[in-house]
Amino acid sequence: MVLGCGFDIKKLPIKLPRFYEECFQIFAEHSAATTVSVQCLNNNTRADTIVWNNKHICVDNKSIFHRSLFQKGIITLEDLVSESNDLIVKQSSNNSHFTPIEVFLLMQVIDALPLQWRNSLALCGQKSDKTFVLKDHIKLRLKDQEVLIDKAASKDIYGEIRSKYETTPTAQAKYTEQYSSVCLEWKEIYNLSFKVLNDTKSREFQYKILNRYLTTNAFLHKIGLTASPLCTFCGAESESLEHLFITCPFTNNFWLDFIRWCRNVNIVLDGLSNIDKLFGIWNREDDFLLLNHLLIVAKKHIYECRKNSTCPSFKVFYKTLAYVYQLEAQVMKSNNKESSHNLKWRKYIDNLEQC
Repeated sequence: MVLGCGFDIKKLPIKLPRFYEECFQIFAEHSAATTVSVQCLNNNTRADTIVWNNKHICVDNKSIFHRSLFQKGIITLEDLVSESNDLIVKQSSNNSHFTPIEVFLLMQVIDALPLQWRNSLALCGQKSDKTFVLKDHIKLRLKDQEVLIDKAASKDIYGEIRSKYETTPTAQAKYTEQYSSVCLEWKEIYNLSFKVLNDTKSREFQYKILNRYLTTNAFLHKIGLTASPLCTFCGAESESLEHLFITCPFTNNFWLDFIRWCRNVNIVLDGLSNIDKLFGIWNREDDFLLLNHLLIVAKKHIYECRKNSTCPSFKVFYKTLAYVYQLEAQVMKSNNKESSHNLKWRKYIDNLEQC
């Protein structure tokens, strides 16, 4: 019964265990019944609004439920009026099937009604012929539409609840503010590594960049683990993620070598923006898989050099790339996907002699 009522968990006359309290609270936030206002009634709202456990009908700031009245058919607001559209408490005691105590309880319920409901209760016209069916009153509000609980898809319920509590990750918000002039398509950016990579470690590495989890000297100095926040390579500026992968002169020279090599192997590349270096190139068709894979391998090389206190070197990167290619070739062959692997790496295979 509670699920069909416009209830407020704080006004229920009983105290629920915390788990059930949270469940009922979330249900109430998405229940169609809880959105009913205290405006003047009409035929439909009078017939559909359940009296019991209703947050708008309270005694001592608690919603009410009287089992004896419920068992005698007092369920919705419409049941508080007679066939002649008078309040049932005005009926002669000889014609009433309520006991004196129940009549007193009915008077208490009517007195507890919001003023707008009380004044319009008997002014809605003839009573409806609806038969009360509880399941027809248990509805959710999904995407601004009322949906019967037995017709609601679980994925729609999950999506509605998630959208209510979902917040933008801190790192994503920072990147969005930092690159406010560009529309960052976060869904594509997050999916990029899953499209182009097979090994979980490389995916994890890119994930750490997207969430700003990679440790740098700037962060380590902030928490007292290094003496200096300066860049491992140039030693001139604070080593942030952006400096390490983009603006450091040593890193920049590596990217220039990377771009020249891509052009030599016929990967069309006019240049790399700061966004391309950090997030990849998600809106490209030609060489999409290979180029984005190369970008992540290149960033991993830069970070490995930082850990080893050596400068990024394209020759070392190229040797690493050969190992990555061979490893992926073995994995794809064992999975009977050799043809798709060769298609992805075609330009690299055709130019193995170039460096």
